[in-house]
Formats: sequence, structure tokens, C-alpha cells
Amino acid sequence: MKKILIIISFVICLASTFIVNGTTIQNNTKRIIIDAGHGGYDPGAVYFGKRECDLNLEISMCLKKIFEENGYIVSMTREEDIDLCENEFIKRNDLNKRIELINGSQSMLCLSIHMNSFVDSQYHGAQVFYAINNKENSILADKVMNNIKKIMKNTDRKPLVKDNIYMLKKISIPTIIVECGFMTNYDELKKLLDFNYQYLLCTSIFYGVEEYLMNNNP
Repeated sequence: MKKILIIISFVICLASTFIVNGTTIQNNTKRIIIDAGHGGYDPGAVYFGKRECDLNLEISMCLKKIFEENGYIVSMTREEDIDLCENEFIKRNDLNKRIELINGSQSMLCLSIHMNSFVDSQYHGAQVFYAINNKENSILADKVMNNIKKIMKNTDRKPLVKDNIYMLKKISIPTIIVECGFMTNYDELKKLLDFNYQYLLCTSIFYGVEEYLMNNNP
């Protein structure tokens, strides 16, 4: 009887899961999901002949590679130039599909990658947005923003609350939007198109996530 109980306990241990911020994760696997903003019929911002959706995807794929090289399982909302509507493009349908994928991914957190723009072309540097629907969002945003500032050395911004962004309000796991830079600043746009710059930016985001999980992973 004692032997049977030991075997049962061992099986339960192997099959166990743990909860990270309300999301069930199998064993100790590190899972994240990356959302490359826009795509398909929705190009996002377009400046100097460059489309935001393309830059978002390039940086998202670079980010995916870095995380996978460090033992993470990475899901993507898209890996090519597509939107997520099944038929006619409707922005809300595209967003709802992304939300569905993210909430169903069993991921620890979500990184949504975008580009910034402004009427005044002098502005530059990355910015992190988050919503207050999840208390973990601000912690994740702080860690990522601090590492971007420390490594990129091109911004002194603090994370900014954005409670009017539909996707952020509907996602149940810790989520931030990383606005990687300003497409309206021609010099910064040239940097954002450069692989070495992209890699450095993605590395800073990765370190921010690692720091967050180190302090918030049970």
C-alpha cells in the first residue's frame, strides 16, 4: 500500500502544473507570446515608404529568436504579413482574434510590438504602455522600460498607463505594448531598419522580461 501511494504521488508530481499570474503553465516551462502589431490589410503607420507592420514583424521575429535561444517556448499572433480576419478586414475582429490567441496561449506574459509616430519629428526613443486591469502589468512595464533605458541609452521615459487601448483591457495575462521608436523621426527609422539595432533593442526587452520573471515567478 505504501509503495502504491509513493507511485501515485510521483505521478501527480510529474503531471502537476503551476499558476503564474492566473495562467496555468505546464511544469516549469517558460512560455511567452509575442504580438506583431498590424499586418495584412492593416499596415499601421507608413512613413518614408516604410510600413509599421513590416517593422513590427521583423523585430518580433528577432525577439522570438532570442527568447527561444534562452529556453522559452514562444507563440506568435502572426509570423507573416497577414491580418487575423477570416474574410473582410474589420479591425475589431482582428483584435478579438489576437486577444483569443493570447488568452488561450497558456503564456506567462505577452509582448505586443509596435512603432510610434508624432507630428513633431524630433521625438525619438522607445516607450512602454500598459493597462491597470492587471497589477502585474506595471511591474513588467517598469522592468522592460528600465532595461531599454539602460541598454539603448536613447530615452528617459517612464512606462505610461493606457487604459483606452481595447486589446490591453481584454487580455488576461500580464501584457505590455512596446513602441520601439518613432517612424516619424527619419534618423531613428533608419536605426530601426538595421538588424544590429533591432537585436540590441530585443536584447534589452529580453533582459527586462527575465528580471520581471526572476522577481515574480513563484
